[in-house]
Amino acid sequence: MASPLDANYRSWFGLTMCRGMTPRGWVVAVALLVFATAASSFRIVLAPGFELYLGPFFYLMAYRLGGLKLAIPVVLLTMGASVFWWGHLFTIAMALGHVVFIDRVRFAGRSLAIATLVFFLTFGSIGSFLFLYFYYGASATIIELALIRKVLNEVLLAALVDLCVAMLALNLRTGRLFRRRTVSLAELLPASITLIVLTSALVLFLGSVRSFPQDFANYRADTALQVELRIGRGLYRQEPFLGMASLQNAGIENQKVLISDEETSLRSRSAMDLFGCQRIDDGAQVSGPNDRSTFAYWVSACQLADVQIAGRQYYYLYSTRPLAEKAYHGVLLQMIGPALILVFAILLQVFLSRALKRSLRAWKEVTEGFGRPGLSAPRQLAITEFERPIAAIVAANNSFAGLVEERRRITRAVTELKQEMDLSLAANILFDREACALSFQDISTDRLAQQRSVDVHPNDCMAFSEASRADEAFIEFRLGGGCFKRLVSARRARSARPGALAFGLDRTPAPVEIGPEPDVATGAAG
Repeated sequence: MASPLDANYRSWFGLTMCRGMTPRGWVVAVALLVFATAASSFRIVLAPGFELYLGPFFYLMAYRLGGLKLAIPVVLLTMGASVFWWGHLFTIAMALGHVVFIDRVRFAGRSLAIATLVFFLTFGSIGSFLFLYFYYGASATIIELALIRKVLNEVLLAALVDLCVAMLALNLRTGRLFRRRTVSLAELLPASITLIVLTSALVLFLGSVRSFPQDFANYRADTALQVELRIGRGLYRQEPFLGMASLQNAGIENQKVLISDEETSLRSRSAMDLFGCQRIDDGAQVSGPNDRSTFAYWVSACQLADVQIAGRQYYYLYSTRPLAEKAYHGVLLQMIGPALILVFAILLQVFLSRALKRSLRAWKEVTEGFGRPGLSAPRQLAITEFERPIAAIVAANNSFAGLVEERRRITRAVTELKQEMDLSLAANILFDREACALSFQDISTDRLAQQRSVDVHPNDCMAFSEASRADEAFIEFRLGGGCFKRLVSARRARSARPGALAFGLDRTPAPVEIGPEPDVATGAAG
């Protein structure tokens, strides 16, 4: 017998979803997991420190398909490669917090993009700041750029998941992918707008990032030029130039460089400690965590270069951190404009989404309340195109409700009349002049209609013939057996079936209504 701990383990890691899966479902599920793991193992390096990855797309899609229980193991599979990229588990912990936040805080409805944006602007930004500051000692510029990259990458992939889920559906148990017959406007429109806005912002981000390698190379070239000038000036003036020196590089404060005529002295640990370096960048490829594609490499590396002057070789060592931070600062300044546009576009998208949901909610309330008397249109609708259709529905509803209420009033009046007199409602009335007989369907609210026929006294047949073409009739007649009857204020109803008649079969004269399903039938004993 399985223990409760084992059952909880199976439940939390999505193993209970495996029940009832078809062979095709197993094949598709395994293929998707392999593809997701492989695709998430590669980075898209735009520039050193600017890396994009696809892991969030797959674990957010898993959340949409199977909830939190399926998303957690997919997070571990798709984000596990980050340990080999950056050498820490913070990215995995951030991804787990991401899906838990979406699952627990559902204020954004079904929009993963909005929920992702809120997470990385609140808990994600706080966690990233604390981690980057204490683990890497990163500056504010690098932290801000890392957060911008994180928001663009994760929110863009979340919007892509929203768009895919709005148009497609995947049955994991059967392994079948199919297009939805109908799409939800409240889901499709915000997802499309968010995807377009973030794609445009990413293009602007790429344009800004492309300047980083050139700016960094220019700073390094300026450093090399200043070192050559210092060595040449020292040789010409016979002044000491070996050792630590300060350079005046444009935009870089207090840049230090260590000059020596021996390469081994600059490669020593003591020389690197002067700049707080962990490694020396000599152009060779670096494998393992924090390679040359990461910002952590350039803020913790020292550049070792050489220059030949007057037939003699000299070497100099300097930290690349001031140069890298200056180049990163230039990228950040270029991102201020696009960032403001992005914030405005996201706020506009949130406003549009809320306005659309509010208008659709008002539409639903009006349509579901059809038939209820006194229905009124909502006072405030953010989208004008909804006002006229909703107003037309409300007007039609109130007219229909008025007719229903009038019908109920007539029914109550007829019921009250039936309690006071022998009143009968009739339809499909025919008068046979030759037989001098009146045939009709006797209608009642508590039974089915019955076909009836009565003989009219021969002396009263002419009265029916004269009243047959009139809108209103007042007829007094006798039955064939001599019983006297009276039809009082007989009125033909305009909207009912032709030939309807209301009459009394009392032995005393009684006023009645005549007409096809008349509006009002009133009578009193004569």
